[in-house]
Amino acid sequence: MLVAAVIAHSPPSIPLTGARTLPDAPASAATTTTVAPALPTSTTPAVAPSTAPATVAPATTARAAPVVTTVRPPSVHGTGTARRTHGPKLSTSPPSTTKASPAVAPALPHVMVVMMENESQGNLIGNPAAPNVNALAAAYGVATASYAVGHPSLPNYLEMLAGSNYGVSDDGTPSSEGVPAGAPTLVNQLETAGVPWRAYLESMPSAGYTGGDSTCCGGQYYQHHNPFVYFPSVTSLPDFASDVVPSTNMVSDLDAATPPAFVWVTPNGADDMHDGVANDGEVSPSVGDAWLGSFVAQVQSTSWYAHNGRIVIEWDEGADSDTSGTGPAGLGGGGHIVTIVVSAALKASPQQDANPVNTAGILHSLENAYGLPLLGDAAQASNGDIDSLLAGL
Repeated sequence: MLVAAVIAHSPPSIPLTGARTLPDAPASAATTTTVAPALPTSTTPAVAPSTAPATVAPATTARAAPVVTTVRPPSVHGTGTARRTHGPKLSTSPPSTTKASPAVAPALPHVMVVMMENESQGNLIGNPAAPNVNALAAAYGVATASYAVGHPSLPNYLEMLAGSNYGVSDDGTPSSEGVPAGAPTLVNQLETAGVPWRAYLESMPSAGYTGGDSTCCGGQYYQHHNPFVYFPSVTSLPDFASDVVPSTNMVSDLDAATPPAFVWVTPNGADDMHDGVANDGEVSPSVGDAWLGSFVAQVQSTSWYAHNGRIVIEWDEGADSDTSGTGPAGLGGGGHIVTIVVSAALKASPQQDANPVNTAGILHSLENAYGLPLLGDAAQASNGDIDSLLAGL
């Protein structure tokens, strides 16, 4: 649940003293400087001297104007545009008969969503029990005005995946919630577009599991933290059992020659901060924070991340007492939450985005990244977006 209760002791700004910096975090925020690429240097071809005697007029040395080609990479769902500015004609020789190499399709964006649980922004930022969260927020990108759409957890998960909570207002089972059979989701869009995806759920009993809560496999698996099983349009996919799986092989999958482009990760009940060590009657974020620091480091070591990977770390809701929110989506205020984006680009130039955004706005930016139509509430501008934090995909 994404509830944004701003705690009085929370400092107003994200970068904090005392926050532990991850191994690749910069010592300070970098200033972005755009440097125009150098134009290629033209080289005047050597001319063989004439053997016939002649009076040679003084030569005039001229440099041919360079040929400048600006190419915009094509988008995932269409072709890009190219502009060419020609200099003077340098040769009248017949064109080469060598065939040009076939165009290489652009790489698909690599985006991962990690869904954490039940912590308001004020209980994380500035909290010494969450050093990794604070280090990530200071070293990369953070949406400082991010909100959940309601309480409890499940409506936020459905909103993130489909742009609607379909009237769900509790944490019921797939059969009790009755999401329409034809309700489309982000992963249905990805399937149609030919974009490979995979959801990893820590401690889930088996691949394609659609059953209830379980503690069989090293931790607490909660069914209502797995939104995929609530959509018949997803569970009926031929590759459902191979794309909604336990997290056991995630790192090796990300290092494979053809990894999933879009990745969803749900930690188990302790690692996502839902459960954990009690502290003054509330769950301490320390267990989930330690897991998150280790997890991000593992992902950053993969070839998936090296190829322009983006990790979106999102809390489903804030504390139950936090009903702040923004935009018309969902049930109303689900609390002021933390949304962090980790990428090499943001490491080079950390960014704080103060524009209001909610859960539906996060979906908006995920769909934009892959050039997909906007589902439901994601199409409403008032729900915001995190496009600036995902820039460069």
